[in-house]
Amino acid sequence: MLVAALCCLGLAWHAHARKRHLRAAWLLGYAQSARKLGSDPIGMLPSLLERQDTVTTTVRAELGAAAFERWYRYGARMSGDEVLRAVRADTDEPPRPPAAHGAREDDTGATRLTPREREVASLAARGLSNREISGRLVISKRTVDTHVERILAKLHVAARTDIARALED
Repeated sequence: MLVAALCCLGLAWHAHARKRHLRAAWLLGYAQSARKLGSDPIGMLPSLLERQDTVTTTVRAELGAAAFERWYRYGARMSGDEVLRAVRADTDEPPRPPAAHGAREDDTGATRLTPREREVASLAARGLSNREISGRLVISKRTVDTHVERILAKLHVAARTDIARALED
């Protein structure tokens, strides 16, 4: 996960240098999300943090705050396979456009969840926090955090408050 985060961060910086700001936005989002799930050596290297902040500020200014946030969040919800396919295709916009306002790409999102993800999604939809879910399922909070991120990506929703509606559809 850490290697993917660092690679995507480097690719985002390269995209920024080439004025491919849309690509940079979702790569930055994925890199940040992946860094949260693993250890974060970038936080210990001030020069890398400065570079990331500079690129993020510039890309946000070029795309506009709303577009940047949309693509950044989209990148944060992408799976490693989706990022790899988009990077290999050298595309600025990943193949599947980001969902607007929690809309889903199809009606079978819940069927793509693993049994454990369905359990976590059900508890999250009832309003339980990640810590409460971890206690109920006897798994670590970090594991729940990972499940919730994957659930959001698979259901193509932006927030955990949208999970219940996505499961009903």
